[in-house]
Parts: sequence; C-alpha cells; structure tokens
Amino acid sequence: MDGRSLRGWLTGNWELKILSLLAASVLWFLVVSGEKAHVRLAVPVEFDAIPAGLELAGERPESVDVEVQGLRSRLARLSGEDLRASVGLAGARAGESTIRLLPENIRVPRGVTVVRVSPSRLRVVLEPSETAMVRVVPRLTGQPPAGYRVARVLVSPAEVEVRGPRREVGRWKQVETDSIDLSGLTGTLTRRTSLDALGNSVRLVRDRSVEVTIEVAEELATRRIVGVPVRVASVAWDARPVPATVDLVVRGPLARVKELTASQVAAVLVLKGLRRKVYRLAPTITLPQGVELIQMDPPRVTVEAVGS
Repeated sequence: MDGRSLRGWLTGNWELKILSLLAASVLWFLVVSGEKAHVRLAVPVEFDAIPAGLELAGERPESVDVEVQGLRSRLARLSGEDLRASVGLAGARAGESTIRLLPENIRVPRGVTVVRVSPSRLRVVLEPSETAMVRVVPRLTGQPPAGYRVARVLVSPAEVEVRGPRREVGRWKQVETDSIDLSGLTGTLTRRTSLDALGNSVRLVRDRSVEVTIEVAEELATRRIVGVPVRVASVAWDARPVPATVDLVVRGPLARVKELTASQVAAVLVLKGLRRKVYRLAPTITLPQGVELIQMDPPRVTVEAVGS
C-alpha cells in the first residue's frame, strides 16, 4: 500500500471511525466500573451503650482495618470516614473483657459489603466513673521586658471538675491552659483561654475555658542610702539633731531606686508643741511614690536645744 492509499484509508469515513472509538471507550468504562473490587480502609471505632456509672479505661483502638467489596466506581469515592465500627457494651460489667467485632458491627453505605475486620476481637476495660476537682495552671511563655516581672497571676475559676475512670482521674492534679505569651507585657493582661485536653478517658465536666489575669510590674530593688540629712521643723526654739544624718534601706521599682539620691529623700523631726528639752524621736521619712522604707539607722535621733 503506497502513501496515497494509506492516507485515503485513514481519512476515509472518518466520522464512522470516531463514533466507533467513542463507543469502544464507553463500553470499556462500563465494563471497568461495573467490576467488583476490594479495598482496605481504617475505620473509626465507636463504643455504644456504655452502662451507667462505668467508664472506658486504658488503651483502646481508635480504628480497625476493614476490607470491603463493591463496584469499583463506588469504592473509588469511599473513605474510612464513611464507615463506622460500632461496639455495643450494653450489659457489660466493670473489669476487662474481650468484645468480638463482626462484619455486622460495621456500618457501611448501600452497595458496599464487609469482607473482613482486623482485629476481630477488642480488649475493653471498664472502671467505675469518678469526678474530682483539679487546679488550673496557666501556661506562660516568653518574658516581660528587662526591668519588669510577673507580680501576680489570677485564674477564675481556680479549679475545674473532671470526670473519668477512677484510677485515671486520681492521676490528674492539675490542668494547663493554652499558652499565653508575656513578651513585651508591661501592665495587666486579662484573657479567656481554653484548657488543654486531659487524655483519652478523662474529660472536663463543665468549664472548657477560664479567665486568666496576669499583672506585670517593674522589678523591685533594695538599696541602702547613706547620709540623709535630718531636718528639724515646727519648733520655736533652736534644736540640733544628733546624729545629723540617718542611713536608710529602701525598696521599690528598680529604675526609681537605682537613681535615688539622699537629696531626694526627706527626714524631718516635727517638734511642734514640744517644750525646750532633750528628746529621742524617729524622723518622718518622705520617699518618692512607689518606694517604701525598710529600715532606718539609727531608728531614733536625739534632739537637744542649742544655746541657752
């Protein structure tokens, strides 16, 4: 067959040739999609009809492998989430038991048949249910800026109720919140935050979140200030304090205490209404706001008249 004859054979009756190709494709699709096929899926396990007063305890499978059969086209769109392995515990008692898992326990869509379940037996432990109050602990991350500190943390409610199997509930003494970042915080932060999951068996009864208040204040520092002059006020006669200066130990915000000098502190003896004689008195100390007096040395000074 020469080139011209071959070209004529290929292009002749081309409409009929295309229709034949389309018909063959449709037929192939119908044959393939109509074929039976098998597929293995991980299917979630659901425990039903747990007796009142009992709780599932210990490790248990979250899924089982299920082999199913059906039309290839149906299985192509099927996932493990479309099926459920239902384990009924009605009538079960506290303790360990083995539950047989049959194909009939698998809920499947119409047109799908369960061939095999693995494992076919499940170990189940039931324990008496118990509740307890556990402490809420905020999970704090990051640090306030230099010169600041966490002064106080308040949680409301401070405790929450949990429920679960008796032995597992007894292991829980506290529950943490979601992370709270303190980076850059220089004041008070109040935030409602969720509580962490407790585990496979223990759960929160009511409260799923708490309110956390974090108070950040300046770092405190303690410092000794030497030689603060003692001044006498409100007196009608000449008086002299002995000694003429006192030393102070003060505490307050780091930035303020660090820069504090004796000239910024007042130590005053008020003698108003006192007669001309010798007294031993404690000076009144005036400090910048936020700074407190811890100690004065000496705690009292002698005041005596000057001249006759």
